[in-house]
Amino acid sequence: MKLGLYYHIPMINENGQAKITSLFGVFIDQLAKNCTTLFLFLHEATQSQKEECDYQLQGKNIEWVNLGFKNPAWSRDLFHRFKLNKYKKALDNLDALIVRSPTPYAPYFHHYIDKKKIVYFIVGDYGHASLNFKTRNFRDVIIKKYIAYNDQKFSKVLVGANIIVNSNELFNKYESFTQNIILVRTTTLRESDFYQRSNTCEKEPITLLYTGRIDMAKGLVELIESTSLLKNYKRKIITQIVGWDTDKNQKNLFELQHLAKKLGIEDRVEFLGKKSVGEELNKCYRQADIYVFPTYFEGFPRTIWEAMANSLPIVTTPVGGIPFVLKEKIHAVFAQPKSALSLKEAIQLVVEDQTLRARIIQESYITSQSNTIDKQTEFLVTGIKKFVH
Repeated sequence: MKLGLYYHIPMINENGQAKITSLFGVFIDQLAKNCTTLFLFLHEATQSQKEECDYQLQGKNIEWVNLGFKNPAWSRDLFHRFKLNKYKKALDNLDALIVRSPTPYAPYFHHYIDKKKIVYFIVGDYGHASLNFKTRNFRDVIIKKYIAYNDQKFSKVLVGANIIVNSNELFNKYESFTQNIILVRTTTLRESDFYQRSNTCEKEPITLLYTGRIDMAKGLVELIESTSLLKNYKRKIITQIVGWDTDKNQKNLFELQHLAKKLGIEDRVEFLGKKSVGEELNKCYRQADIYVFPTYFEGFPRTIWEAMANSLPIVTTPVGGIPFVLKEKIHAVFAQPKSALSLKEAIQLVVEDQTLRARIIQESYITSQSNTIDKQTEFLVTGIKKFVH
């Protein structure tokens, strides 16, 4: 099968070596094992984006269709024909095209390739994101309105389409749109990522860990505030934040650093930057005691799978697809969204209840074993073949 993939992430070709962000590269290499040729319809990294391309693709059957530098979202929306029409021949040559969504181009690919060949792999919800988007200035208001607009256009295209989603919440949202819909978990887990242990929180300081985008909607303000509330707790607790700010001016990172300083806990909050998937990121998981992910809304984040595979007890919020997968006090302890006090109490519970902590570690580790990238990618490709043949 000649398979294509589009998403709005950067890529580079450096001395004949194709490189991409490790968060996506692991998936691409596994996907390539399940088709004859994988064509990547991806944008070229700008000079400032090259650092993101930290993973060298291994697949010999991968070809890059270079879409050039990525224009602003509004430009891709308004002028899609000037960009995508150039690649109509390459698109027609495919047996199927995966459009990882949401993305500004998603509502328009059906103009350039037979809609029956398109598979929309939906891993997020622009509609939900627009409702929760924090507006701090006029520019943010415009962005919020654009996100809602793009979601409306995308929803119209999805009627009768081929859809793959990565969470129960998204499945429930789109199952009435089409008969061709399946759920596939997004994951980066390989056999080398599993690390079994029976307990954590045995030494001080106790380390709380967050991994992912530095985005206020992930509950990072509440995470830092809960760390402050735990300042005088009987056990010393520190928080490590591993990830990257998608804002080019790093405004979220600076705001969180300022908050930690304001609360007098800058010595208890560590910002460790972005880590590559695999050994570098696993080291962070294996040195931590509790994984904390206090998001406001979500599909189901791959980072929770990574934490589970590394035998970390989970504290998170029961939003989006999370409560469909994780059971309260079996796989995780739930805290209320946007509540630093609830988050603090959930963290304390995990620290103090050894029996509960051990159960969560064990059950989560077992559950994560069914969610390796080879199993999920094989399931994804099988679904695509059923859709397009």
